[in-house]
Formats: sequence, structure tokens, C-alpha cells
Amino acid sequence: RPDSLNEGFLVSAPLDYEPTASEVHADTARVCEDVREFYGLNLEPNSAGAKIIANLHGLSNKSIQRLAADLYAAEVHFVLELLQNADDCSFPADKEPALKISLSASRLEFRSNEQGFEKNNVRALCSIGDSTKAGQIDQIGQKGIGFKSVFKVTKRPKIHSRNFHFEFCAPSLGPEIQDDGLGFIIPSPLPTPDGWNAESGTTIVLPFAEGNAPGELEDLRQQLKQQLHDIPASLLLFLNKLTCIEIHDEREGEYPYVRKMSKKKLPKHDRWQSLMPIVQVHDSSTSATDPTQLITRQTEWLVVESILQTEMIYVSRPGVKQTKLAIAIPLVSPKQELPQSKDVH
Repeated sequence: RPDSLNEGFLVSAPLDYEPTASEVHADTARVCEDVREFYGLNLEPNSAGAKIIANLHGLSNKSIQRLAADLYAAEVHFVLELLQNADDCSFPADKEPALKISLSASRLEFRSNEQGFEKNNVRALCSIGDSTKAGQIDQIGQKGIGFKSVFKVTKRPKIHSRNFHFEFCAPSLGPEIQDDGLGFIIPSPLPTPDGWNAESGTTIVLPFAEGNAPGELEDLRQQLKQQLHDIPASLLLFLNKLTCIEIHDEREGEYPYVRKMSKKKLPKHDRWQSLMPIVQVHDSSTSATDPTQLITRQTEWLVVESILQTEMIYVSRPGVKQTKLAIAIPLVSPKQELPQSKDVH
């Protein structure tokens, strides 16, 4: 288990807590203020500039409301969206790129040992349609739009990365939202968590919405539990950087359900393998009936990759001229049962 992914959940401030100036890191305060200034929220209400900004807000609000309605109506697998975002990050050379996903009764948490956010990453989250990934062939998500899918399960997502600690306060999703919707894109500063340092990676905390009926919360937890359990270990074959994914489900009863998936390339030892790499995937989890028992599965795959020019296929990301196609073929002996059909990623 990677040392940088510590046990337990990150201790966050209560939802109604207002941090003092001394509790907020200067980098957080600065970027939150920059975003407010960018959207003209610091102008005097009766100034000429404020009236112009108000008109522009009217146009942008339509985009925000359309996004909110689309998120409300769509079946968004936001777990995969955040997993893709984690894979697109930069990782220290001396660490195994890893992601830990933890589910509890009150929230879902994603913790990665990436290098952490830069200011432009924060700004990308505070926009609609902006991204730091344009034109990059080795990145599979669109940080900004993909992140907005978290509002399917929470109104107040919290982000801790390097010296940036902030949250968004979104309205309730529905066919129509009742306010201007700026809570989707305007960050509010959070205090620096106890014991946090700039090398702690990135943690995204998604507290479940308060005020929901108990049955609704339980349904949400069950859906999230199913999504986490359904993540195929073979997904690692198509991720560019992540080599380890851990899942901790504290809702499994007295003992948590723990699953760890990892991959590694086998050393080249013959002429055939020197042409095409073989990747070994490990998938281990605790037993549902006996938490002391570890169930381990190991598979080997032949991975074939090719770079395609985007004019040959349809690609919706502007600026991308090439894309990578990867096909993973399971390797089995004549005595082994053939694997079940797999999803395409």
C-alpha cells in the first residue's frame, strides 16, 4: 500500500463553519479572490461596470443552468470521471501513482498522491468549458466539465491540494435551479486541515447532501457502493499513469470492505514479448463473509497500442490531432476457462 495514502478520512470543517483569515492559506485566499474579481463580483453594485457584468452573468447563467439540468437528467458515472482526472495528473517520480477511494456513511473521498494543483487547475474548476488539457494526447479526461459531475451526489465538494483548500456551494440540482447558479463555479476558502503539508497530494471530499430523506441517502450509498465494486481491474490497462487503485467501503458492516487493484509490466525475457508488452494485473479484496480472508486474482494481458490521427475518427476535443488506441488481450492457458466479455474504455 502506498505510504502517501494514509488510513482514515480527512478531517474537514463543518458545513456551516466560516474560517478566519489566519486559518486560510494565502494561496487559497488569493485564488478565490481572483476568481471573484474575474467574474466581477467585487464591483460596487451601482457602478457602470457592475451593470455590464450583471448582463454577462445573465448569459453565463444560462450555460450554468443548462449544465445543472443536464447533470440532473443524465446517468453520469462520476466515479470514472474523477478517476480519469486523477490519471491525468502529474506524479512525483519516486512514488507509485495511486488513488484511494473511501466510502463512509456520510461521504465519499478521493485521495491521490499526485504532485498537486497549480493555480490554473483551480481556475479550470471555476469555469464552464475551460480546461488545462487541451491538445494533450496522454490525457483522457476534461478537468472542469468532468468534475462538475460530483454535484450529482453533493452540494458542497471540498478540495485540498498543495496550498489550495476550497469548496463550492451549489444549489440543489433539478430541471431548473432557483438562483444564479454561481455556486457551481465560485470557490469559498477552507481552513488548512490539521497535519496537512504541501506534499500530501490531492484529496476531494464529497459530503452527502444534508436534509435528504434517510431512504434517499441509503439509495445513494448503495448506488455508489455498486459503482465502486463494479470497477473492473482491467481498467488499469487503459490508464496512462495510475498503477494502483484502492477502494475502502466502510458501509460493509463491522469490518470494512477493502480492495486493491494494481498493475505492472512483466520484464522482457523473450523475442515475442520484446515486441508487445505483457501487463500483469492483481486484484485482491476482503471476503464478504470473512474479513480476515483475502481473495486474490491475477491475470496477464497482451497490450497492443497504436497512435491514430484524429482526422481518421471523430474526436470532440479541440486541438487534439492524435489519439491513442489500446487493445488488451487476456492471456490464458488451454486448460483455463475463457474470461467473460469486457467493457471497452
